[in-house]
Amino acid sequence: MKTAIACVVTAALGLTPTVLLAAPPHVHGVGILQLVLDENSLSMELHLPAIDVVGFEHAPSDPQQREAVQKAVAMLKDASQLLVLPRDAQCTAAPAVVSSELLPTGYSRPADTTETEHADRDADHDHEAGHEHADFDVSYRFDCRRPDLVEDVTILLFKQLPKLERLDVDMATPGGQDRQRLTPEQDSIDLP
Repeated sequence: MKTAIACVVTAALGLTPTVLLAAPPHVHGVGILQLVLDENSLSMELHLPAIDVVGFEHAPSDPQQREAVQKAVAMLKDASQLLVLPRDAQCTAAPAVVSSELLPTGYSRPADTTETEHADRDADHDHEAGHEHADFDVSYRFDCRRPDLVEDVTILLFKQLPKLERLDVDMATPGGQDRQRLTPEQDSIDLP
């Protein structure tokens, strides 16, 4: 699903596939949202640094950290806590999918990244000895009976995650494509 959304957004925005298919950069305080509205389906891929979600980036080492990760997963899976779609669009959420290096089942890198791309991305960061970056990736899908009425989406992430400073949004809809930058002061996406 993530690959399909990245391909659609990539094509719609006229970007080269490696730009969006490569792992997004890991910048504390900055999340990335890719949104595609196609026919009756609204799909979103959210990428957040773990430090902005749970306050740490290492495997949970005590019961409090494990509980923080569990609460974060529950919150991220509940689209109603993070996104407000126009009621008249009559959108129904499918179950969200959350992945992270912090989950006990581990994190599987998207199938479209190679070992070399993953190593190159890691080489771009200054790591302390033994320190790796961790992220949360979330896939949302909505079936909308009136997709023409999805003109905006309010993002509640900033209220849930006070460490999040910015959300970069790439979107493709039947009305066109656009990029927007959201902040705690500007938390609504206007779809093209």
